[in-house]
Order: sequence, then structure tokens, then C-alpha cells
Amino acid sequence: SSGINAEWPLRPGTALSLLSWQRGNVYCGRCANPMIYHSSGRSAKCTTCKTSLFPRYNPVVIMILTCGDRVLLGRSKRFPGRMFSALAGFIDVGEDIETAVVREINEEVGISVSREAVRYVTSQFWGGYIRGFSPELMVGCEVALSNCTPPTPTEEIEEATWFSVDEIRDALARSKDFPHKPELLYVPPPFASAHQLLKRWVSRWCPTHS
Repeated sequence: SSGINAEWPLRPGTALSLLSWQRGNVYCGRCANPMIYHSSGRSAKCTTCKTSLFPRYNPVVIMILTCGDRVLLGRSKRFPGRMFSALAGFIDVGEDIETAVVREINEEVGISVSREAVRYVTSQFWGGYIRGFSPELMVGCEVALSNCTPPTPTEEIEEATWFSVDEIRDALARSKDFPHKPELLYVPPPFASAHQLLKRWVSRWCPTHS
């Protein structure tokens, strides 16, 4: 085995997402007759009216706010100890990526940013492990600010804080440690989008970091 890496969730996540999709589409939504599956379960067709269905992604924006050598992270109420992560939220119908990022940042930490400040960084399939294996496409972004505006967390976020590049570098290094020590800062593990966003940001300040 080569160990855990950023690719390991793809196969089990894909399989579980497809099984969940199939369980929710046993019968046709138009005529209520049985569906049959094709392409290794990646498409379905009604046996009567021939309606075709395909699995769908739920698009999610996930973003870090940066200000020079500092980055803003939030802590959800469901996170253990001092676990912090990037801000995130679903893209609403009719929104583009930039609009969703601007809205989510304002809703979660009360900071207003411009669309022009939003920069796309990377994307990742996520198996929706928290939400019943509903597949999600994580759209990773960075928003650079000229001032480290103090956050005002809403009910969605329990705590939000600006961290230095040194603090994040150390948190990335121990992100696979378990159990967590309550006095130390932690960030999500390497297979998570938030980890990859933070790793790319830290590498700009610490070129030897990997």
C-alpha cells in the first residue's frame, strides 16, 4: 500500500454516491414505472416512457480569505476541539461561483468582498459523506483582502480567526495526527479541499513546504 493520499476518497465516494442515487431513483418520476440502469449504474432509463436520468453534482464553493501572510478560517459547531477549516456553502440556483463566494463570506463571517477579488484555485469531487452520500463538486477559491477585517461569525460559524502562515504550516504538518491535542490548532486532513487550498497558500510563503 502507498498509504493515504489525496486520491483515496474517489473510488469509494463515487460508488457510495451512485448507490445512493440509484436507491432514490428506483421508479420514474414522470410515470412511476421501474427504471433500469446502464453504463455500470451511471445512467437510468424508464422502462415505459423512456425518460433518461443521470447522476448530478451539488456544486459547493469552498474558500480561504487571505491578507498578506494571514488567512481567515472558521470553526463549525460540529468540529472537535481547535479544528478550523475554510468557509464553504452551496451554490444557489442562478448563482455563479463569484456570487456564491461573496454571499457565503458575508453570511458566515460578516465580511463584504468584491467579485473581482475572487480567484478560482482548484476543484474536487466530494462524496457527500455528511449529507447521505449526495455527490458534491467542491469549487476551491481564494479571496485576497488588503486589510485583515475582523470577522463577525454568524450562527453558522462558532468562531472565525485570522491565522499566520507559521500557524497554518504547523497545523498542516500535524493534520494526520490522531487523537488531537485540545490545545493545538488543526486543519482538515490531506484529502480535503480545505487542506489543499491551505497547502497551496502556504507554499507561496514557504517554498520548501510540501
